[in-house]
Amino acid sequence: MSGNKVVTDEDIIEAISEWPITESIPYTDDRTEHIHNPASLSNKEAEWRLARLERAEGHRHRQEEILREMDHNSLSQLTFPAHSQVERVPASGLSYSDFLHKYAQTSTPVIVTGLQITSQPWTLDHVSKVAGECDAPVKKPVKESVKFAHLEDCGTMKVKDIIDSLHGDLPHDQQVYLFDWSLPCHCPELAKEITIPKYFAGDLLQRTSADSLYQDSWPSLFIAPAGLTSELHVDTFGSNFWMALFQGKKRWTFFRREDISLLYPVYNNPWSEDPNFRVDLDSPDLSQFPLLAHTHPVQCVLEPGEVLFVPAGCPHRVENLESSLAISANYIDLSNLHLAQRELTLAALLHSRSHDLLEQLSDPNFPNKHWSDIDHMKFEEFKSWVKLKEQYELFDITLESVEKEQKVLTV
Repeated sequence: MSGNKVVTDEDIIEAISEWPITESIPYTDDRTEHIHNPASLSNKEAEWRLARLERAEGHRHRQEEILREMDHNSLSQLTFPAHSQVERVPASGLSYSDFLHKYAQTSTPVIVTGLQITSQPWTLDHVSKVAGECDAPVKKPVKESVKFAHLEDCGTMKVKDIIDSLHGDLPHDQQVYLFDWSLPCHCPELAKEITIPKYFAGDLLQRTSADSLYQDSWPSLFIAPAGLTSELHVDTFGSNFWMALFQGKKRWTFFRREDISLLYPVYNNPWSEDPNFRVDLDSPDLSQFPLLAHTHPVQCVLEPGEVLFVPAGCPHRVENLESSLAISANYIDLSNLHLAQRELTLAALLHSRSHDLLEQLSDPNFPNKHWSDIDHMKFEEFKSWVKLKEQYELFDITLESVEKEQKVLTV
């Protein structure tokens, strides 16, 4: 939307009254009055709400188009598509350029094997020894939650107590999840043991000014009990994502970015740009959600020692088949820079730090080139862009070359 458009109270009242893909939910934060009194909305907040409404409306229109083309006499015969499998590729035969062109630019998940992620083996005992006394927020799954991945905050625990709880026989509703806990912010001792794989070492977030949004958020730690699930969600701000698994097994189910409309998104979190999804992937009901028959599910079981790449914008669901220990990171490179800029444009209407990050990434002088000869980086090297910048003249992959290749791929 144009930043110069003046949004009136009448626009807000009309838009909210006609919102097609929302559900009635209780609003519990101090901004509730904005819902009931549109006059209290600032112009930027109003523009943000209208932009989100347009996003929801776009999904509804696509749903209607596909439904019109379907043979309604055969709806009872619809089936959920069979899952294709994520490819496994040994790191020894995968260059950075091949990864960028074959997987990142085509939004294709891939598992990379044979990478050495930490300077010593990571086990639950090791993590407990190093980070055990740290306090960390924990989450629990709530089926009807409107929060990210249907996970609700449920307090704070010592990391060692979270790990100890994995060995107990707790009822499912008492299990807790250490989810996306920033190691650079909360346990730099563990962060220093990490090596960033070369496929993700060109993270543009590391080239922003000190203390910029997301610069120190990742890698983050995940500790989950067997049986706990992160429900279908899309990672925020158009970011790519990678996960390294050390213990346990995780079953991942992915869908293409283009499948979002077919998964029945609903924007029922009042202050999030990202949708939740109404479908139950444990038992897909195609009589209620027939568009599921047109999705493209991809699945894998991630094993210890493997690293998974998750493309930006792809909805995914994660089931912990066993108690698990993992790290992950969100990042931006040339394959998802434009998507990240679009998502940050919306977030910037509400958040000044998102606006600052967007301005930096959109600056024509921002150093966004990549290096085909980049290598794996120890964490401290990964965080030292000032030193790496001295070699910037060697960086040979430009945004223009990536855009040109993507145009060819979409023809």
